[in-house]
Amino acid sequence: MTEVEITSEVRRIIVQVAPDVDAAAIQPEEDIRWSLGIDSFDHLRILAAISERFGLAIPEGDLGRLRTLKEMVVYIGDHAAI
Repeated sequence: MTEVEITSEVRRIIVQVAPDVDAAAIQPEEDIRWSLGIDSFDHLRILAAISERFGLAIPEGDLGRLRTLKEMVVYIGDHAAI
């Protein structure tokens, strides 16, 4: 899976969890909780969906590091067997 495909899939997951979000408004470097108005519960739901979709076990210590689209995509690329 390419970085573009991973990015597209993460955008889809974000919109699935937070349907009011416009996928095009998700900027790679911005904290999605602040820029998109996503609360911490929805942020955890996004990470859980990413974990399930990509077959990742995301340790609790890594959850706080995954705030932006770019951080999520890089993490998936580094840790998923895709």
